[in-house]
Amino acid sequence: MDRLPHRFRVGVCCYATVLVCILAAQIAQAGKVVLRIRAGNPIEEPQRVRIKSNLPARVSTNDIIDLGGLDLGYDVKSDTYYVHSEVELGPKEIKIIDVELNDIWVISEDELTRLSGRAREMVGMLEETDYHASAMALQSGISRTVDGILAHQSENLISAGVKPVQHIRAYETNLRLLGQVQKDVGRAENLVLASGQDPGELIGIARDAAPPRPVRMNPQDYKTAVLRITVKNTSPTESRRADINRDLPVEIDPDDVLDGGGLEVARDSKRNVTYVFKKDIRISPNETLTFDVKIRDKWDVNDARVVSLRARIDDMSGKIGDEDQFKSVDEKLTKLKSVLVRIGSEVGPETLNAEYVSFYRAQGDRLDEVEQDIHRIEAALRPVKQVHRGFPVQPPDLKTTWLIIYIIMGFLALISLLFFLRWMGRSKAEKLDQ
Repeated sequence: MDRLPHRFRVGVCCYATVLVCILAAQIAQAGKVVLRIRAGNPIEEPQRVRIKSNLPARVSTNDIIDLGGLDLGYDVKSDTYYVHSEVELGPKEIKIIDVELNDIWVISEDELTRLSGRAREMVGMLEETDYHASAMALQSGISRTVDGILAHQSENLISAGVKPVQHIRAYETNLRLLGQVQKDVGRAENLVLASGQDPGELIGIARDAAPPRPVRMNPQDYKTAVLRITVKNTSPTESRRADINRDLPVEIDPDDVLDGGGLEVARDSKRNVTYVFKKDIRISPNETLTFDVKIRDKWDVNDARVVSLRARIDDMSGKIGDEDQFKSVDEKLTKLKSVLVRIGSEVGPETLNAEYVSFYRAQGDRLDEVEQDIHRIEAALRPVKQVHRGFPVQPPDLKTTWLIIYIIMGFLALISLLFFLRWMGRSKAEKLDQ
């Protein structure tokens, strides 16, 4: 979170460009990916080189095996991690640093096998029902997609002929296909529920679930967080003058800054970022200036969401009651409630910094997963639409319905009149014959 004054940051960027800090290679070894970072000193004198390299998207702290002696940082703006450090290099020296990560860009074959098996299981449970044909169609499509994922993944495993970027792109494609498989499995599970049976643990996902969304809060309901900015003059004898220019996290708008702490607040419309600044600050020898910027806490907001999700779970639990058909659904709701209890009891960092933001964003991601599971169960409890034979026409409106009724009544009246006239005519003819 703490950044250097703007003028000094520009100098660092130029310095890193001259001395080159690049991602030179990526290789895979037994389920892991190695990011090979190359740092070089192009001049004839020893000097310190600043190293900074972003880690790929989706990488979390749990995915890191070895940092290679580098420090780990978190970029609040891009929501990604990076490695950084400063190293002393001799004249023309080049240093190679390997950062080892788990290969998270592979879909587990066990997971794919489990989904395929689940689809077959649902078909078996529906064998004697009206839903069997629909389940068979879903199972056939799931098998084809799973086979395609496995083949595509095998072709793009990191090897001598496959670059890591190709490996990661293949994973992103397969991930989208996996989502379709999970939705189809969810539909098959819903068919079993509609047949009056308990499918067991629900592992599919809802087909048309709305995206998770945080609870909306009024401005006065947010907590207050303090961002501390410090500027220090390390000279024991000379005064210094400096500019402060600090970007605030992307969630913060100018209205969210409650107190600039002596700094001015502005908005950069091109970068869509709010920042605080102050120009030409005089700092005495050995003096440290501190500015406490008070802002609305847009991260520690999950308590209200936990309460909201628990209320939805309680509402669904009350609706399904003790019916045997929904026993596995009730067990799933109980597990989700336990997850919410654990999240609600967590204690996060107290100081507003990168770790603080990362903690509460990760907590929000886990609440997203809980909400998706709730959507899944809500979809499972909705009635399944039967497939009707015939032409898919819309029913007439009320006006058209009455018009049809009047036409039918008029037609019947006409038939009755003709029958009456014919009867009367035949009666007269019979009288003449007599």
